Amino acid sequence: MEKVFSIDSRLYPGLVTGEHGARLRHHADSGPVIPRMNLRCYFATLSTGRLILWCYCIWYVVVLVNYFDPSARLWLTSLELSVIIGFALYLSTAGSGTTRVKLDRWQLFRLFLMPFCVSSFAAVVKGKNFILIFSPDPRETLLAGALSSPSAWWSSR
Repeated sequence: MEKVFSIDSRLYPGLVTGEHGARLRHHADSGPVIPRMNLRCYFATLSTGRLILWCYCIWYVVVLVNYFDPSARLWLTSLELSVIIGFALYLSTAGSGTTRVKLDRWQLFRLFLMPFCVSSFAAVVKGKNFILIFSPDPRETLLAGALSSPSAWWSSR
């Protein structure tokens, strides 16, 4: 029996759509053709909030690449803080109030990831003359902004 997927075929050009949904196109010799995601379509379907989260992630990675500190203590402290703060965030979002809220796995992951990123970012740039989140070297700030911008441009509907 053929497996049917309910995926938007605009995001995956390798899919064949039909009356029963979308399915992978098969090549006679090599089996299924693995669809490639079109980044432009991916960013165009994101909500504004998720698009902003991607921009934050790109900014974080650019700073991390330029100022990486291999100190195990820094990363363990960031991990410990993310567990403590992530658990508190989980309790405040899912466990407080009269009705319990079910978070999906990505929401739960982000509750723990964000404190890790914030604490490690702060530790990595400490003493490096940053102004808020902006590098003292304008080229690094321009690079981070330029890499974040395409996701915003691609999302324009």
